Amino acid sequence: MEYITHQITLKDSDMRLDRFLRNTYPHLIQGRIEKSLRKGLIKLNGKKAESKDRTKEGDEITLPISLTVNDRTEEEKQTNSKPKITEKKRKFLIDSILYKDDDIIIINKPIGLSVQGGSGIHTSVDDMLDYLQFDEEERPKLTHRLDKDTSGVLILARNRKAAQRIAEYFKTDQIQKFYWAVCAGEPKHKMGVINHPIIVDGEKKEAITEYRLIDYLHKRASFIEFKLITGRKHQIRIHASQVLNTPIVGDGKYGGEAAFIDGINIKLHLHARRVIFKDKGKLIDVTAPLHPHLIETFRVCGFEGK
Repeated sequence: MEYITHQITLKDSDMRLDRFLRNTYPHLIQGRIEKSLRKGLIKLNGKKAESKDRTKEGDEITLPISLTVNDRTEEEKQTNSKPKITEKKRKFLIDSILYKDDDIIIINKPIGLSVQGGSGIHTSVDDMLDYLQFDEEERPKLTHRLDKDTSGVLILARNRKAAQRIAEYFKTDQIQKFYWAVCAGEPKHKMGVINHPIIVDGEKKEAITEYRLIDYLHKRASFIEFKLITGRKHQIRIHASQVLNTPIVGDGKYGGEAAFIDGINIKLHLHARRVIFKDKGKLIDVTAPLHPHLIETFRVCGFEGK
């Protein structure tokens, strides 16, 4: 069995071991972490560990490589009935491909489609990955997530080795991620860096977002580009609402009534616009076209061509 070792940095210190693992590998469910810990497959500084153990700077966490990729077991495949994927959905998925090479596929995820399954979710990107396997031996693997109602670039790995590389790129901030959003109101400054912590699993975590105002409509709506420096859950949505006081249009969760503007579609107006990174020495720079509701809002607000 092959293993991988992570050395804890100051950023990830004083964190429960299970939380570190879930943050690093979002596909790892708690039950699988607990089972692996009981079997001694996951070790802290070479010793058997428990979920509640807390990390310290310099600690080494060792785990099997098989746990680091989102590859469902045969038992899971048999017990979880697959949803029926229509030919229309298959074609839509194929048409959403923005980039493909031997190791990576990048798609333009539509709004309203979950990346992974769960309670109340009938179809997800994960359910449809078989249709992106093409002539490869392995089923593609998810490498990160987007919210169900966030559209845009989603990176998939076509094999285990590629999944491991991309996971490391995300962990070491080697992937530049740009988002476009239409927000209610207008920020006080045209550009800046938001350094405002976010509570994750009861703990305060560093969260940093760069932003620049591209266009605005008489303080009624703003077209803002965000660049993620850290990648906390709902980071852009929280920073836009709580720090800039310009909630993303359609984001009732964080913006309340202020997130809805008369005459503008009520869907979430957040789009993962572009990713830039290098893989095996090759520069990959992919931009996702806007989805229909955003195109219409850009037209209504006069943001076209910006």
